[in-house]
Amino acid sequence: MITQRTLSLFILYFFLGVQANIYDFAVRLDLQNVYMVPLSTMQNYYVIISIIWYFKWIPAITSDLVGFRGYHRKPYMVIANTAAFVFSMCLTIPHLPLSSYIALLTLTSISICVADVNYDACMVEDVRGSNGKQTMLTRIQLVRAFGGLVGNVTGPLVWPYIDSYGVFEVSAFISGFAALISAIVFIDYKREENVVSNAFGPGKGYDIQVWLLF
Repeated sequence: MITQRTLSLFILYFFLGVQANIYDFAVRLDLQNVYMVPLSTMQNYYVIISIIWYFKWIPAITSDLVGFRGYHRKPYMVIANTAAFVFSMCLTIPHLPLSSYIALLTLTSISICVADVNYDACMVEDVRGSNGKQTMLTRIQLVRAFGGLVGNVTGPLVWPYIDSYGVFEVSAFISGFAALISAIVFIDYKREENVVSNAFGPGKGYDIQVWLLF
């Protein structure tokens, strides 16, 4: 049975797949056609923009260790998607210097990564101990892959009509929509902090569940 929490995760994963692929298409064309960046240098910028994805364990550990009134998922999802919305809207400002453009893309990438890590954490929490674990994982991967396919197909089709500014506006809309889904539809579980180590002092400790996966 698909619960409200699972359905909201499906929606979030789908739009994450769409967003990642249309972003990649717009950034590649911007760097080539607007900023005239050589291909060799472009790879360096891609490394900078995507560096956080090589260190996903950092936001994963952070969300496991630091909760907001017992909630360890929803606050990060709402904040990260809201930040991605703001940074994406900033990218629609015309004639940005290349340094500002790369900085905003990097901040957007970090925000989306934080959201993605917490989606994954929720998925792990839901399938752990479930008889339909493999089925759920497969469904989520299919939903995300379908979103990526939609993004790949949509990017080239809409580019002649909306250019990169329009793509960033669409991405901002997706992030804003994801923030609303995270805040209103998604159901988070309030977690009491478990005492797992005396190193933090009496009555303090943390339940590290997800970060080892990354």
